[in-house]
Amino acid sequence: MAEIKSFPNNQDVYIGAEWVMKWLHGRTSGVFGAENNLATAVVPDSMSVQISDGVGWMANANGDGIVFWNDSEQTNGSKLTLTHDVADGVLDRIDRIVVTWETTNYVALPTISILKGTASSTPVPPALTNNNIQRQISLAKVSIPA
Repeated sequence: MAEIKSFPNNQDVYIGAEWVMKWLHGRTSGVFGAENNLATAVVPDSMSVQISDGVGWMANANGDGIVFWNDSEQTNGSKLTLTHDVADGVLDRIDRIVVTWETTNYVALPTISILKGTASSTPVPPALTNNNIQRQISLAKVSIPA
């Protein structure tokens, strides 16, 4: 799990970011449609995925929300990398790469993590949680063969 940045979050001050929130008023959750924005790619010959830098937004049922961004590559010089749990010996599964936001008080920063699926002969991706306490959006579904 990797913590990412957001506005507003009741702990950091970003000059001018309030104008972005006004522009997003009424939008649902998602990522900005720019090339390679929060793009997810499997790392060859590994159980890892990399997520590029990018920006998105999340809103609760009332339309209140945050703008979030991943800037790992810009800040650390490398893309955000997450590692999947080991595959089942017999059954396939589908994992999701998700952005999760705890909505209780706007202090918790969003995270990007792997939501592990259940191994099955007919795997399905795990369900997203979207309620009064937690919001999730899916960046990708990753097939994990047995």
